[in-house]
Amino acid sequence: MAEDASRRAGEAVRIWLRSLAVLLLTAGAFLPCLLLCAGCWVGTTILKTLGKPKADCLVNSITKCVVIMAGSKSKALHQARIFKAEGYKTIVCEVDSFVGVASAWSCNVDIFYHLPDPTEHPVKYVEAVLSIVKSHNPQFFIPMEPRHVKWDAEVIAKIDKNCISLAINGEIFETLDNKYTFCQMLKKLDLRAPLCEIVTDVSQVKKHMDESEYNQFVLKPIDFNCRFRSDIHIPTDPDTRKSYLESRCMSEDRPFVIQNRLDGPEYSSCTLVLDGKVIGHAVSTSSAVHQTQDSIEHDDIDKWVFQFIERYPGSLTGWLTFDFMQSSEDEQFYPIECNPRISSIFILFQEEDKLIQELEWGMLFRGEINGCSDASKGYEGKQIPYSDPKSGHINGYSSQINGYSGLFNGCSGQFNGCTGPSCPITDCSGPTHGYASHTNDNKELIHAAKPSCKQIYWFMNEMWVLLSNMHKIDVIKEHLHIIRTGKEANFDIHDSIPFLVLNFVQMPVMILKNMIKLQPFGIVDYCCSSLKS
Repeated sequence: MAEDASRRAGEAVRIWLRSLAVLLLTAGAFLPCLLLCAGCWVGTTILKTLGKPKADCLVNSITKCVVIMAGSKSKALHQARIFKAEGYKTIVCEVDSFVGVASAWSCNVDIFYHLPDPTEHPVKYVEAVLSIVKSHNPQFFIPMEPRHVKWDAEVIAKIDKNCISLAINGEIFETLDNKYTFCQMLKKLDLRAPLCEIVTDVSQVKKHMDESEYNQFVLKPIDFNCRFRSDIHIPTDPDTRKSYLESRCMSEDRPFVIQNRLDGPEYSSCTLVLDGKVIGHAVSTSSAVHQTQDSIEHDDIDKWVFQFIERYPGSLTGWLTFDFMQSSEDEQFYPIECNPRISSIFILFQEEDKLIQELEWGMLFRGEINGCSDASKGYEGKQIPYSDPKSGHINGYSSQINGYSGLFNGCSGQFNGCTGPSCPITDCSGPTHGYASHTNDNKELIHAAKPSCKQIYWFMNEMWVLLSNMHKIDVIKEHLHIIRTGKEANFDIHDSIPFLVLNFVQMPVMILKNMIKLQPFGIVDYCCSSLKS
C-alpha cells in the first residue's frame, strides 16, 4: 500500500516537473514572439490601410462555403487559409473542452463555433453540427478528429447529398482504419502487406512471438488511441516486456494487432481523392510522433498508392494517409497502416499549389458535364463561383461547357466533350488540371497537385529540441537548419495572431489542466494540440 502511494507521488512529481519545464520554456519565448507578431500585425494593418482594397475573388452572387471540424489542430487552420484564398466562407468548429483555440483568432476564419463534447453529449453534438451545416449550406464538410468519427458519420448521413464530405466514413472507414482488416484487404487486392494478427490478451502475444520466424514486433491498438501511438515496439527483455504488455490492458473490447517489426526508414503519404481520382498527393518522411514534415519524391510509394486507389472495389472520396516502412530483407516498402483521414502532411500544400482549384475542377466531373447536374451543389448549370479569370479558371460559366472558349488555363480552344478521365482540352498550352491523376495503366502521376513547400516545423517543438540537446552539436545544427530553411506551420505574416494563441494560450492551458488531472505525458504535440505518452 505504502509502495503504491510512493509510486503515485513520484509520478505526480515527474508530471509537474515536466509541465513546469515546458511552461518555463513557453514563458521565455513569449516576449520575442509577441514582438514579432505585433510587428507583423501593425505592418499588415498599415499596408491594408494604404493599399487598394482587396478585390472580391467571387465572380457572382453564389457564396462558396466550407465547414471545417477539429479547429484546434494546425491542419484545420491551414484548411481555412487555403479555402479562404479561393473565396470560400470558412466555418471552423471545435468542442468546448479546448480553451483559447488558435484558429478562432484567424482573419481567415469567418465564423467559429464551440460544440458540445460528443463523448459526453453525443446527441447535442450531432444536432449542433447538423444545424451549422444546414444554416450555411456549404459545398464541403471536412471532419478531421479521429475520436469523433462515429458521430461525424451520423452528420454525413443526414446532410444534403450535394455537400461533399472530404472524409472517408462508415464501413469503408472501419475497414481501412482497422489495421487487421486493412492488411487482409491488401492481400485480396494483391498488394504488399506486412504480417498482422489480432491479439486480445498477453498469452496470445507470447504465443505469436514464440511461433513466429521474426524476432522483433510492434503492438498497436486497433482503435485510435493517441497514448499508444509512439511506444509501439515490444521490448525484447522478458521483465520489461511483461510490464509493457500488462500496461496495454488488452481485452476483447480493446483488441490490439501485433506485426513484425520493420527496421527500415518510415514514410507517410497524404492523398486527396474525389470519386477514385487523385486530386492532390504528397509524401513525407515520418516517425511514430513526427514534429516536422518534409515533402519528398518517392516513386515506389506513389506507385503503391495509385495502385491501391485503382484496385479498391469502390469509389473513394476523402483524404487517405498511409504509413510505410522499408524491409531490410527484400528492400520493399510495406504499408504498415492506413489512417483514412487528413494528415498534417497536408500543411505542405500552399496557396500557390492550387489544391482547392484542382478540387473544384474535379467537381465538374462528378456528374453530367452539360448542366453540371446536381453534383456541384449550388451551381446547377447556371454559374460556378470559381476564382477570377486571371487565375485561369472558369468565370461566369453559362450552363454548358461544350463550346465555352475563353478562360481555361492557357487554353485557346474549346472543351471537347471530355468523355474520358483525362479531360481532353484541345490547343492547351497551360496545365489541363487533369482530374484523372494517373494514366490508364496507373504508372505515373499526371497533374495531381503537389506541395511546393519542402519542409514545415512547429516553433515551440524546435525550441524544446534545441534546449534539451545542447550537448549534441549535430542535433543543434540539424534543427537550426530546419528553422532557417523550413516554414513554421502556423505562422503567417498576414495572419500572425493564431501562432501566438496556439503557443501561449491554447497549449499552456492544456498543460495546466493536465497538471490537475495528473495524466503522464512524454511529448507536447503542437501539431495535433495534444499531450502524448
